[in-house]
Amino acid sequence: MCPGRGLSTLELRVLVREVLAVGSLELDVRHPATREEAPVAGYRTVPVRLVTRS
Repeated sequence: MCPGRGLSTLELRVLVREVLAVGSLELDVRHPATREEAPVAGYRTVPVRLVTRS
């Protein structure tokens, strides 16, 4: 169990809300996503860019 999990989750939620209030995220097709290597699943990196609202 991580004693800082609650705080880090809250910080991440605030960050995501603020980013999405400014614009939206799109995949950056110029930089492909990198898969993680076994035994870990998922992606190592997923490059995105922030598209601001006009």
